[in-house]
Amino acid sequence: MTAATQQGGLCLVCLTYFGHSEGCCSVCLSYIKSLHRSWSSIIGEYSPEELSAAVLQQVPTWRERQAAEQFAQTFVTLDEASHQLAMQPQMFGHFKRNLKTSEVSPESLARQMFTFGRPLITAAQAKELLETLRGRNETDYKYYHVVCSRVVDPWNLNANDHGLGHCYYGYLDTFDADTQRSLAKLIGRSDCETLAAVFWRLICQRVRFDSAGLPQWSDGNVGACAAENFLHEDDLKFIRDEMIVQGVAETADVLVTCCHVGDTVSCTTMPGVELGSFEIPSGKDPFGAWLSDSVFQTAKARGVIHGRLCLVKPDDEVIWREDVPSPFEAVCRRLLGNTE
Repeated sequence: MTAATQQGGLCLVCLTYFGHSEGCCSVCLSYIKSLHRSWSSIIGEYSPEELSAAVLQQVPTWRERQAAEQFAQTFVTLDEASHQLAMQPQMFGHFKRNLKTSEVSPESLARQMFTFGRPLITAAQAKELLETLRGRNETDYKYYHVVCSRVVDPWNLNANDHGLGHCYYGYLDTFDADTQRSLAKLIGRSDCETLAAVFWRLICQRVRFDSAGLPQWSDGNVGACAAENFLHEDDLKFIRDEMIVQGVAETADVLVTCCHVGDTVSCTTMPGVELGSFEIPSGKDPFGAWLSDSVFQTAKARGVIHGRLCLVKPDDEVIWREDVPSPFEAVCRRLLGNTE
């Protein structure tokens, strides 16, 4: 188990997948158990390389199938999170009909997408737009940049449907293990965190980030293809505003009303659940730092914290607000350096 810990929790045998309670991934553990021998006798006969090779000879197709199934679920989760940000079908249908008859250039297409109210699209919608443009004999390569830079699910871009847009804005090979690990990192501990990661992926190659991993919105579109995709300040503002609407830019407050009554402070959540009546320490301000510490520990122990704890007086004056990063800030810090 020590070796697994030293390898960052990876399997003792293959050093690739996560090692479970016995230090091996599920595939390697199945093979080890099939030998019906003690671990000490196995490692006494096999070198690490020999044992790993034996496992790979026995179950390569099983491992590939499991990896494919797990990654398929990653795709499903990311698609569900990202597609809610794109043009809805009725709006997209109207936009595509308008595109068939209106005069257009790459820059005017970018402007039209914005003025329709939702300039973001799915990879499937991008395919339809590019087919419409090719049907009009539009040959300017910048159309690929305009369309594909606004795709919310870039893992679904491909060379056949999206041409050079796939090269600049997609993933070269989603079957590649490193790519799959990179995409898996977008899956958060909650739906909100996964959605925040989708936003991060949308802007990570467009906006400059500071040393803490947070975007510098004021710098505008600094991506390598800014002159081709016409992703302007208005588009970035739309994304920022959408982050607020979707609840990932700010952490929701969990309000607790605190009333000073005699020698105690009574604290109650918004649904009317009393957290407790806390005795004021001698010589302390009724609403001093001791109160936030006491309420926080009590709320944490009772499992009622599902956001940023905020203590208020009956007149709504804020006593204390917990310093908690928004879901987007938390994701940015977690993914700092992961720009694939």
